[in-house]
Amino acid sequence: MDRPIPAFYCCYLLRSTVRHSSLYVGSTPHPVRRLGQHNGKTKGGAVRTSRASLRPWEMSCIVVGFPSKIAALQFEWAWQNTHLTRHIAPDERISRMGTKTKYSPRTGRKHTKVTRPRMSLNDRLVNLHILLSAQSFRRWPLSVRFFAPDVYKAWQKVVLQRQPLPLHPSDIILDGPPAAKPSRSDIGEPHVEEQPSLDSGVYSLDYTYGPMKQQLEHSLSVLGKDSLQCHCCQESLSSDTDLILVCPNPGCDGAYHLTCLGNRLVGQEGEDILPKTQHCLNCETPVRWSDLVKDLSLRSRGLKEQAALFKQKGRKK
Repeated sequence: MDRPIPAFYCCYLLRSTVRHSSLYVGSTPHPVRRLGQHNGKTKGGAVRTSRASLRPWEMSCIVVGFPSKIAALQFEWAWQNTHLTRHIAPDERISRMGTKTKYSPRTGRKHTKVTRPRMSLNDRLVNLHILLSAQSFRRWPLSVRFFAPDVYKAWQKVVLQRQPLPLHPSDIILDGPPAAKPSRSDIGEPHVEEQPSLDSGVYSLDYTYGPMKQQLEHSLSVLGKDSLQCHCCQESLSSDTDLILVCPNPGCDGAYHLTCLGNRLVGQEGEDILPKTQHCLNCETPVRWSDLVKDLSLRSRGLKEQAALFKQKGRKK
């Protein structure tokens, strides 16, 4: 892999605001741009969302935290095809392939075709719960954001009926729209489509490496020191040859060989391949493994991204 971990990539559940039973699962690095495509504002939408009678669409929820674009595409396909994916055991499937039989008067024969199962909102949410609990995905640093309060309420009902998720409560967020104002049609005036609020929902998300800037500045400062030791093995560290993880705590200079901290954390958490959280051995601050590795990937494979992040805007003359 010659690119850093993406700044942002998500899988999303799209819902028609006209007919709530019409749903669509997709993935994107930029939800606002993708939503505009689905709603016909720009080119590039999907065939299944192109019917004008179902527009506008809304993003009811997104799943974020994928370590790569390929990982997001794997999750997307599994969520779209829960009746086929190997990530769900056959005895756990709630949706199965159906069949449709047609009779041909010309040949006198019957033709049976395998069909994709129809999915309700509850089905999509139950399948999302199953995938988040699946062995293939449970160790990924995933989180879910809901933008529609009624969909979040439906999700809560699903959670109560099933086994607890391997996610921290803070990884499930309701980020709904602000309180609705009376529409013009309600007060006797013609209806006018309102512009979306830029401080809520998908419009408030940061899709750039901006949130990583402070951590990156700190890690580069730590690595710029004359001598540096791994806080696991006590051996010296070389920023030229070693893959180094740096504690994101601004007041800490804790640094580690990638293999040292990874092996330590895997040993603590059993047989899981991907570690999730760790306390820095130097300052004892809890840190997310995904944040450490994302910072490393940006330092080692994101020279262009670093340049854009630290680029200063020119002064106006």
